[in-house]
Amino acid sequence: MEELFENGRNWKEIECNTKKQSDSEFWLSLRKVMLTASNFGTVSRKRPTTSCAMLVKNILFPPIIDTAAMKYGRDMEEMAKQNLSEILKKDIKPCGLFIDPDNPWLGASPDGLHDEDGLVQIKCPLTAENLTAEKAVRTLPHLKGIFDKKKSKFNESKSSILLSNTGSNEHNAAYLLHFHNMDAKKR
Repeated sequence: MEELFENGRNWKEIECNTKKQSDSEFWLSLRKVMLTASNFGTVSRKRPTTSCAMLVKNILFPPIIDTAAMKYGRDMEEMAKQNLSEILKKDIKPCGLFIDPDNPWLGASPDGLHDEDGLVQIKCPLTAENLTAEKAVRTLPHLKGIFDKKKSKFNESKSSILLSNTGSNEHNAAYLLHFHNMDAKKR
């Protein structure tokens, strides 16, 4: 437990030393003993009938899964970041693992940073590979709730949709849904 609190005290140094994220052994080892943003959804949607022991086991010792969708997302992420940088007309800076200094068992690794307080999260869903951005958001249920034109600043092109949450300066986030749809213009 003391090691977690030490990590909390050294969060800035750790963030700098883990910018390669999944290509960093240090990043991987730190995440093994933390509840990260990647797991928040699983934990928050836990049903009363879900085994707590199994949930903890899956977080601490996750099964090694590498699907075609995951590979596609990794392969497209850099292109999506460049696309977002062009849309925002801002640099997207790499970042590592952020550890909450007060609750050092909590952490998050955004896909990038913009401005002084902006977080970037990139999504490149394989399910939308050959769709235009507009059609994907309109037809894929798991995207509709995230990309709501009424709730956020919304910028759209043929290959990507940018969602900027402008509700709070403290938690400014930009989400980019990116599609590799070179053929979509022909549809």
